[in-house]
Amino acid sequence: MWQKVVVSSVVPAKNSCNSESCRKGEGNLARLEAEAGRRGIDYPKPRSIGADRLANAAAVTALYGCPAIVVDFGTAVTFDIVSERRDYIGGVIAPGLEAMTNFLYQRTALLPKLH
Repeated sequence: MWQKVVVSSVVPAKNSCNSESCRKGEGNLARLEAEAGRRGIDYPKPRSIGADRLANAAAVTALYGCPAIVVDFGTAVTFDIVSERRDYIGGVIAPGLEAMTNFLYQRTALLPKLH
């Protein structure tokens, strides 16, 4: 069973629900929150980085090593860079696939709407 749970949320209203879910797990789970201000961030405004992006950076570091670029396709598409020294050094946020598909359909004459 689980030994630790890493909670990453960019929806503050759901944090208490996430905490409750961890408490209902097997035994005493060690709960870690991914948040800015931790070591390993080489970025001018670390508190502006979403917890989801930090969790992605930590996961790629642990699973695949560094340097690395993490691409996350969600509501937004994020690209995050982890240096050879294992530091989060920045990234880019772009509109997600659904938003871009809708935008292209609305702004072009010949592209069909995809469902």
